[in-house]
Amino acid sequence: MQTKELMKYLLLIAVVLLVATATITYVWESSAEGTFIIHLPEAPEPYGGILLKPPVTSEGPIYRITGVTVTVVSSDGVTEVTPELTYTDGVIESIYIPIGGTGPYTIEGRYVVKEEKIIDYSKYPWDVYVGGEKLTMPIEASRNIASEIALRIKENHIYIIPALLLLTAGLTAGIYLTRPGGVVYQQAPAAAGKKCKWCRVCLIFLKIDSRKKTGEYLGDEYVRKLMKVFTRLNKLWEKCCIRFVPCIKEGKVIAQYLNPDKEVSIPLGDGSITTPKGKKIKVTLYAKINLKKLFKGDGHNEIELEGGEVKTKVKIVAKGTLDKAYKTPDGRTIPEGTEVPSDEVSKEADAIAKNTKEEAKKKFFELARDASKGEVKKERKINIAKALQELATQSGYGEECVKIFILELKRPGGRGEYGYALIPGRTVIMKERGLLEPPTYLLAHELGHSLSLEHVQERTNVMNPEVNGGDITKKQCGKAYDNCKKDGLKHPKEDKCGNGEDCLRKYEALAKAEELEEEVQHLKSEYRRALKDKKDLEKEKGEVEKTKKEEEALLKALLREERAIKKKEEGHRREPQRFKDWVKKQLEKYQSKLKSHEKKLNKYKKLAEKSSYARKRVKEYKGKIARTKALMKVYEKRKAAVEEQRIKVEKLKQRLEEIKERIGKLGDRAKELKKAIPAKEKEVKEWKRKAGKLKRK
Repeated sequence: MQTKELMKYLLLIAVVLLVATATITYVWESSAEGTFIIHLPEAPEPYGGILLKPPVTSEGPIYRITGVTVTVVSSDGVTEVTPELTYTDGVIESIYIPIGGTGPYTIEGRYVVKEEKIIDYSKYPWDVYVGGEKLTMPIEASRNIASEIALRIKENHIYIIPALLLLTAGLTAGIYLTRPGGVVYQQAPAAAGKKCKWCRVCLIFLKIDSRKKTGEYLGDEYVRKLMKVFTRLNKLWEKCCIRFVPCIKEGKVIAQYLNPDKEVSIPLGDGSITTPKGKKIKVTLYAKINLKKLFKGDGHNEIELEGGEVKTKVKIVAKGTLDKAYKTPDGRTIPEGTEVPSDEVSKEADAIAKNTKEEAKKKFFELARDASKGEVKKERKINIAKALQELATQSGYGEECVKIFILELKRPGGRGEYGYALIPGRTVIMKERGLLEPPTYLLAHELGHSLSLEHVQERTNVMNPEVNGGDITKKQCGKAYDNCKKDGLKHPKEDKCGNGEDCLRKYEALAKAEELEEEVQHLKSEYRRALKDKKDLEKEKGEVEKTKKEEEALLKALLREERAIKKKEEGHRREPQRFKDWVKKQLEKYQSKLKSHEKKLNKYKKLAEKSSYARKRVKEYKGKIARTKALMKVYEKRKAAVEEQRIKVEKLKQRLEEIKERIGKLGDRAKELKKAIPAKEKEVKEWKRKAGKLKRK
């Protein structure tokens, strides 16, 4: 039995492999993804464009490119450029990238290559034409494991398919000979849940305010709000195995004020000098400025920003350091990084400025020459993120962790919430409202930039420029995770930033305990409300029962009166009518006789007396008839009143039943709440115990 089942499973596997191999060989189109990066320095004249030409052999094009996307990174931000493509026989022959401006630029491109066989693309660089010059550009292309396997199968399908056919035929024959029957398909067990090897990023929060002292803490209440931000943020990024934790110093979360009233030196660029004696000098230009001047408002924490830069007048200074250790003629060795005297820097910079034909290089060394003699004041664009990073570094916060600078950031025209981040980098600028208020998409977006992610057009993606949602793709996760792993300065270190994970877990446990305590209070409140409602309903029930008794008593009285009226009416109804008819006949008879014998009044005296008697009788019975009619009217009114009272009593009975039903439900709900409250209180104690353990650690 076991052998037969094994053969069935092997046959199933062979059939699946045969179908998969045939599909890969004749249907599957394999592809690889490639990237290229071009760095263009600042030029004296605008770049006209860049022409890229993939190599072609006698057998045809090496790169069968099917699609290209290009992104240009400049000081103005990230821009997606649509390249102009030239096709030959359906394959891209050349790529033209239109670029304006003088730079500097970093051009990042991605392309997709259709593959029919395995090629080592590193052996086939591209030709790049920039400003009339031809350059050679190395190319990176990678295929996933599925494409690699597919290409290997295509190359060896003439051996694989016959072998699988023979195996399938042999297994089918074996199953038939042992016992005829069908192949049993068994569903594979579900894969285990994803386990993360977490990459942690530490965050420091610095609120800009000139009225506060640098290093002054923001307070426990503010930190509690930030911990809620971490919870929401980590929920968005957990699918990428990236976790953000607070930076800890001396047991406290680093959430502090940063006073901008400080002069900082911001690097503007550097150049290299090689003297005739072989000394290598690195010359760096710095912009010196008190950052307080860049901000507005009472606390100098407001700034209007577009593109991350502001134009202002700064003091420019030059500094020269040895780029390599130098051995003097007398045998002494001057170590690398030693500062070079300013007069020497000025002299060497002047020599280069006079001899170079490159306009950009000439301008740089002329400025370096002048700045090394003394401060030069010029108007320059200052990148606020870099300036704030320098302020933090020079204020003692170092380069570790991602700095979140909190200030009143505004767009020109005051359009919406706003944030800014270096791509990639360790600097994020956030408006306080966008930082603290849910759903934290804006902070997640800016931290995505910090982790090297660029803008995408998918509406609900967290990296959409409009920030409409919190979706993150698998590809984005991979890129962000790689950046996180490579940038070691983003990771929390025991000697620099403490272990924020325990602190975050403590706050999460306390937050959970607070949430449960609120739930307990809500349950208790609901329990008290249920008891009060029950008491009110019982009181209402008593009042309704009392009213019901009164109304029932009134109904009984009405019914008695109704019966009395009905009995009286029935006793007299026939008698008045009978007398009425008789009296009418008698009256007519006597009146007729009276008229005929009017002249004989004396003769018919007794008859006249009888006529008088009849008149009296008629009058008497007319009165009886009138009283009976009046009695009938009273009876009809009483009958309507009785019916109305019956309806009233019926409604009271119905109301009483509803109240009884509600009292029963409230009683049951009160019992449920009474049982639920101790369980919740126990859960609160457990979370507080966990928080206490973390605090002791």
